[in-house]
Amino acid sequence: MCSNSKPPKRGTAEAKELGRLAGEARAVAHDLRELAWTTNPGCDNSGSLVAFTGELAERFCQVAGIKCRLKLPIEESVRTVPARIRHELLLVLKESLANMAKHAGATEAIVELGMSNGTISLSVRDDGKGFEPSRKIGGTGLRNLTERVKAAGGSFSVESKPGAGTTIFTTLPLNNRNGVKEESEEQ
Repeated sequence: MCSNSKPPKRGTAEAKELGRLAGEARAVAHDLRELAWTTNPGCDNSGSLVAFTGELAERFCQVAGIKCRLKLPIEESVRTVPARIRHELLLVLKESLANMAKHAGATEAIVELGMSNGTISLSVRDDGKGFEPSRKIGGTGLRNLTERVKAAGGSFSVESKPGAGTTIFTTLPLNNRNGVKEESEEQ
């Protein structure tokens, strides 16, 4: 139990370690903010979705060193956007931007959000190196997004060609409060 070693002095953390801890604290704060936004009933509206989507895309692209262009609707009327739909759109946006930063070598991202005829659509396009979508790739991110979006009653697709960038398209229904297809909708 007794030891001759002295306890570390307080305040001796390395600058590198402090930087790492600060980064982790920022990441946790962002995650908590996203969780609060996706679950807060006060955010179940199109204005909140437009604002949060723009902020997230701009913040991510700035950190990644990618130019960000936003094409967001100016909402004349406020539409209800269920929490499930907001959550799925957020996951698609985050995964699309992460894939772009990690794999595409892109210099620009274009994030477009649209609402019409009871649906909401999101497209994320980059000017990166692209890939052949029919070729099997190692990760499960795109496959998981496809399954999640379809389970919420929407559609998900990827368009890409080597040397021509990639575009992710997602469309989800706004009319179903819980974001899950009802049996009568499937027929």
